[in-house]
Amino acid sequence: MDMLDIYKHQSDYRDELRQKARELVEHLVRQVQSGRCDNPKLNELLLQLSDALSHTEGKKVYAYLPPEMKNLVDEIVDELAKDKRIANLYDLWYEQKKEIAAIYTDDPPEKVPLSENEDFRPIKNAVIKEAYNLYLTSVTKLRTRDRSGYAAISALNLLKYLSQMLRDRYYDEQDDLDDMVDSKLRAEINEKKRAQGLKS
Repeated sequence: MDMLDIYKHQSDYRDELRQKARELVEHLVRQVQSGRCDNPKLNELLLQLSDALSHTEGKKVYAYLPPEMKNLVDEIVDELAKDKRIANLYDLWYEQKKEIAAIYTDDPPEKVPLSENEDFRPIKNAVIKEAYNLYLTSVTKLRTRDRSGYAAISALNLLKYLSQMLRDRYYDEQDDLDDMVDSKLRAEINEKKRAQGLKS
C-alpha cells in the first residue's frame, strides 16, 4: 500500500468516526429527551452540560468554553469512545497513523484518548451543539407548556367571570321579579283593603 492509499484510508476512517460520533450523540440526546437513555452516566453528563450551556454567554463551541465545561465535554467524548463502533473506528484510524509514522520513525505515535486527539475536535463541537439543542428543546417544551397553562388559566378565569356575570344577572332578574311580585301583591292587598273600607 502506498502513502496516498494510507493517507486516504486514514482520512476515511477519521471522517467516518466523526460522522458516527455525531450520529451517536444525536441518538443519545433523543434518548435523554424521551427519558429512555440506556447509559445513565452519559444521560447525567449531557444534562449537566446542557444546563451549564444555558448559563453561558458567547459562542457555544469548545474553544470558547471555560475549563470546567471543557472537562465536561471531554468526559462525554471519553464516554462515547467506549461505544464499540466508535472504538473500532478509532482503532482503524490509529493503525493507519502508525503505518504513516513507521515510514519516518521506529517509534509508533502514542494512542491518546479520543478526547485529547486534536483531529477529532469536531466531535466535541457536535457534543456541545447537541447538548445545547437539548436545552433549547426543553425550553420550547416548557414555554409551550406554560402557554397552554396560561391558556387554561385564562379559560378558567373567563368561565369564572361568565358564571359570575350570569349569576349576577340571574339575581338581578330575580330581584326585579320579586319587586314586581311584591308590588302586585301590595296592589292586590291595597285593593282588598279599599274594598273593605280600610286605609291602605
